[in-house]
Parts: sequence; structure tokens; C-alpha cells
Amino acid sequence: MEPNWNQDRPTTRECLNYWNNHQVFQSEQIKGSGVEKLLSEMNNIFKNGGAKFGCFSFEIDELLHWFVSRNRFDEICFFENLLSSSSFREVFPDVTPYEKPRKSIEWEWSNPYVLSGEIAHWLMTGGAYEKFDGTGKEAMEISRHFTNDLYGERFENIQVFKHYGAWSKWFNGIVWDGTWIGVDVEQLLVWTLFVTDTD
Repeated sequence: MEPNWNQDRPTTRECLNYWNNHQVFQSEQIKGSGVEKLLSEMNNIFKNGGAKFGCFSFEIDELLHWFVSRNRFDEICFFENLLSSSSFREVFPDVTPYEKPRKSIEWEWSNPYVLSGEIAHWLMTGGAYEKFDGTGKEAMEISRHFTNDLYGERFENIQVFKHYGAWSKWFNGIVWDGTWIGVDVEQLLVWTLFVTDTD
């Protein structure tokens, strides 16, 4: 997705009105055994918490295009509005949504080339009492199967972000909190994987 360099940046007021007047995100299903296998393993490992995964579509218009094409998701609180949206609440009824959609969470940049390794590391490190019952190679195979379900080898079209804090009361607020969000700018999808545990 290329920026339109002739387009003016939307104003703060326009952005606020946009989120107030649009249902931007719609629930989507990603089919594939990789997602199911990873969630099964993570829910076995993070026994006092768990793992969640969801995928959502969004329609691109001029306002969103300005920010998405420039990877300026934070300037419009794109992820925060996802995590507080009605679609998010429908997919995750047991997860308290993010309560401050106009306040940006401190996301760190990741990328699609290393995501499978980061997830494999979480499997191998484990939760409070359990860790992956297998080898590092097997953990990587599970993680690669997961990312293959999401974007295959379309690395250039994916943006990935991560956060290791509790943005919801669902998290336990200690070292086993992790969230990854990916944006597929080709297929106009955004997905999230988040985990927690406690001792």
C-alpha cells in the first residue's frame, strides 16, 4: 500500500469523529491447523491464564489509508480502537476490552521475519509452572505453521507489533503477559494473539 503524498493529514477532530461514527472492524476466521495447534499448546503451558487469538477485517478509506500506508498506527490509536471495539467484545466476551481507546499503548515494533522465533521462545520459556514438552525445533515448527496460516511468505505486506503489559483486566499483570498484533495491508486484516499466566 503506497501513500498518497498529495493527501493532507487528517485532523485530530476528523480522527475522533471517524472512530465515533464508524464500526471499522469485523470479525473474520482464519482457517488452518497452525492457529489451533499453537493455541492448544499455549493453553496447556499457560494453565493459570491462557491464550487467545482473533482476526478482524477492516475497510480502507481515505482517512485510514493516510495512516495505514505510512505505518502510523499509533497516531490514530488503531490497535487501541480494535481492542475496545464491539467486534472485539463479541469475539472475546470473557476479556475486558481496552478502556482507553484514545490513549496509545506503548507498542514495540516487531516484524514478520522474526515472529515465529519470538513465539517459539515463549513456548520454550513457558509459563509459571509449565513449558513446552518438546524440542526447540518442534516449537519452531509449531510457530512457523502458525505464521504460515497468517501470511505465508508475504513478509513485505505484514506489520507486527508487540506489548508485554496488561492492557486488560484479563491479564494477570506479571511477567507472563504478552500481546502480538499484526496488520496485513494487502488483505486488510488485523489479528491479535495474547497470553497470560500467574503463579
